Amino acid sequence: MKGLFRVLILFAASAVFAQNQAPTTQPPGPYHIKNDVLGEPISVYRQNNPECSDKDPVTESANFYQAKTTGEWSGTCMALSFDPKLPPGKSTLITYAEISMKVKVASFSEDRWVLLIFTAKHPDYDFLRNNLIANFAEPTIVYNGA
Repeated sequence: MKGLFRVLILFAASAVFAQNQAPTTQPPGPYHIKNDVLGEPISVYRQNNPECSDKDPVTESANFYQAKTTGEWSGTCMALSFDPKLPPGKSTLITYAEISMKVKVASFSEDRWVLLIFTAKHPDYDFLRNNLIANFAEPTIVYNGA
């Protein structure tokens, strides 16, 4: 599972850093995952993902905060494939490439979606890694653990 975290985190990080290229190069095309595009406003992401609520599903603390200097909203929302508040047998279906995920975490900075992390079962790693590479190219950085 650590490998899957690495692949997804590196995807998001490379997408964010790719936006900061020198002005003489062409920016990469938009990164789409389902109905969402990396960099879209929080309001658009939340409209497409109603499970991204104002409060954390476990701690019930606020997911978003407004920066004093810019007035822009930032934060993180998490969706669990199991909701501790729902009756047994009720769950949220979180998927990527038709594979069920355990957790989905979306992060926002200055009102823009900048990071997405999925947690999946280890047997799904190879399929998910290959799918991500096919859709977004090889990672530019590989974390080998330290």
